[in-house]
Amino acid sequence: MAIVAGVAVAVAGWLVNEYFSRRAARRNIRIEYLLSAFRRLEYASNRTMTPAHQAAVEEAVSDVQLLGSPAQVRMAIQFARQMAKEQSADTELLLLDLRATLRKELQLEEVPRERVWLRLDPLRGADGPSVGVGALARWEQQTREVEASIRASVPELPRLASGVWDRVEQGGLSSFAIEMLDESERSSPIGAISACERVVTDQVRSMLERADVDVTETRGLADLAAVAHRHGLIAEATSNGLRGLETMHSMALLDEGGRRVTERELRQYIGLADGLLLALQLPYEPR
Repeated sequence: MAIVAGVAVAVAGWLVNEYFSRRAARRNIRIEYLLSAFRRLEYASNRTMTPAHQAAVEEAVSDVQLLGSPAQVRMAIQFARQMAKEQSADTELLLLDLRATLRKELQLEEVPRERVWLRLDPLRGADGPSVGVGALARWEQQTREVEASIRASVPELPRLASGVWDRVEQGGLSSFAIEMLDESERSSPIGAISACERVVTDQVRSMLERADVDVTETRGLADLAAVAHRHGLIAEATSNGLRGLETMHSMALLDEGGRRVTERELRQYIGLADGLLLALQLPYEPR
């Protein structure tokens, strides 16, 4: 009986140890995958999407659906559906929930829910990142640069001398501007800005496809603009303006300290996009 009891205790001890070992292994795997998902989502958020960023988001959403909590799985599904529908979605709630879960699993103290985005993207013509420039100042600087590019692209058009973008504020709206303002009412200002960028991107892509230029591996407005300029389809100024428009779209996606896109900024963006669409429609003769 003593031998049997000893064996039973040993077996029970082994089973308990095996149970806790397996549980710890599962916990470690879950932490590893969710930490990786958090870092990939954070890496791709509030940036101009590249193939690398897109792959990171796809993998992160897949991992969250595999090992996330029920609430995180629901958020990941909602995020994926919104991305598929609008080509833009907010990662903040999912990132906050992942951070809270990971800190709890790692037995770290709770922290305020507020997060701060840090993106050191150099402006065109600058020598490097500028940390001290506020969102509004950066937006105004980009606006001036894109305006200058539009003027340089189509200097022969008198109405651009006073700014084609002013039509949005003066009431002489183009059909494009009316459509984008309606989009803002249907969704949101950032939704309208994203729609603007998609329209301009599609226009550049169509121009390249009509010229039999392979753009299957080219993503993003800035990259498409560079290819169009390289093939002599648009002027350098137009390419710079398109790149600036993409930068402004990225800035609009960035919520700095709770600052949201204003009505004025929305109308500025629509006007700039309208001007660049006009520049794309004009014939260009490379010198």
